[in-house]
Amino acid sequence: MRPIIPNLRKNGIFLALLGATILAPDSLLMRLSGLSGPNMLFWRGLCSGIVYIGVWVFFEKPHLRQILRPFSASIFWLLIAFQVVNGAGFTIGIANAPVSSVLLGVATMPLMAAVLSAIFLNEKLTLRLTVTIGFVLAGLTLAMANKDGGALALDRSTAFGALCGLAVAISLAANFVIVRKNRDLPFPLGMGLGAILAGLLGLWMTQTTPFADLGSVLIIAVTGAVIVPCSLFLLTLSSRYTSASNVSLIMLLETILGPIWVWAFLGESPTSFMLAGGSLVVTTLVFYLRNSGTVKTRL
Repeated sequence: MRPIIPNLRKNGIFLALLGATILAPDSLLMRLSGLSGPNMLFWRGLCSGIVYIGVWVFFEKPHLRQILRPFSASIFWLLIAFQVVNGAGFTIGIANAPVSSVLLGVATMPLMAAVLSAIFLNEKLTLRLTVTIGFVLAGLTLAMANKDGGALALDRSTAFGALCGLAVAISLAANFVIVRKNRDLPFPLGMGLGAILAGLLGLWMTQTTPFADLGSVLIIAVTGAVIVPCSLFLLTLSSRYTSASNVSLIMLLETILGPIWVWAFLGESPTSFMLAGGSLVVTTLVFYLRNSGTVKTRL
């Protein structure tokens, strides 16, 4: 195995930072749309899936054999399945459970990525990474505390949200590892098909017509056609140049930047706990990314 070339690793971190920044307004637009969970899932999945596949076809200009070849690999179907879980888990969780519980589940993503990378990529779980994950989890837990500083109430809705967030964390971490390990895998095609399948699941679950409110549809279409595909494409691509754990840590910036967008446009001021927790997360990531050296892994 070859060590990561420093410039490529820096490119990976830059791509991940750019992806997390683009993803930040997603929660705001989901709130502004006012759509139900299944309707959001349908439009986000359909729009992002078309964009993923369209971009792949435009740049690759594949022949029929190139299109069909990945379907013979079980790992490609696994990529599709994880993308369905990712798309459905986050949208349904946000629509039916406290946002904090979903985000706490998602916050386990760096740990999931570290464990999967250690198992499938032989990337060591270093002390620096372990400490960083611990501080980030502590910061996010503090940021998501209620106004009185208490923990989330343990009820069925909270548990459901946490499970949805955990499913998202596992599926995203798994796809980062899959793409990192299988460099020739056409991941935009797999992500596109997974997103469309998630959208069809949303259509099946919806109790109302998905065309009910054109304004709401246009808002959620922006997330599906621009924000989701651009951000997840960059985040997934970055996992080829830096570790899946790094990508997962950087992606958690969205949970801090997202509320800032909500505050700016909806006037929902962040609590003191959110500011303190967010500061801890950002400071921890800055120190980690500045001081982490190259790791020996597959390029």
